[in-house]
Amino acid sequence: MVNPNVLVPQMAAELEKPVSHRDKISRLSRSGLVGMLIAMFTIPVATVLTLWFYMPPVSLYELEAEVRLENLDTAAEFDRRDMNMVVQEPKIIIKNLGQDEWTHIIVEINKRYKIYRSESSIKPGDTLTSGLDFFQTREGIFFPPGKIKVKHVRVYARIPSGSRATYEIDYENE
Repeated sequence: MVNPNVLVPQMAAELEKPVSHRDKISRLSRSGLVGMLIAMFTIPVATVLTLWFYMPPVSLYELEAEVRLENLDTAAEFDRRDMNMVVQEPKIIIKNLGQDEWTHIIVEINKRYKIYRSESSIKPGDTLTSGLDFFQTREGIFFPPGKIKVKHVRVYARIPSGSRATYEIDYENE
């Protein structure tokens, strides 16, 4: 019969020997894990909030513009597919009142529907006219002028210095 007192010290000595290089890696304690998780969540949030408060606004320049909406009273009856076109098209007219030429123009309605005019420019005193039913979302949903009221219009344009300038107007009170 085998003496158990002799086997126990031999087994204990073999268990203390590292089996592989993985046994030599230090382990992360519970408090270390909690501290690491807290740091992972607080450092990015603190960085974003710091940048938010200390960075200047994206657009420092304001466009000198005039935005008019026309034929909104007949927008519900307008249909572009109508061959006779008796009803006037609802449209937006943007006039450049400033001294600078605008390029890379983006017009946004209700903070969702957009139209891009990157290939054209608006010289001082000129206008850009577009039908309201050409505006669309990123998903391809077109603006229905007879069903949704125009509440907000924002115009983005690049001025000759290369900076981006904006013009905003709210129509909610009208």
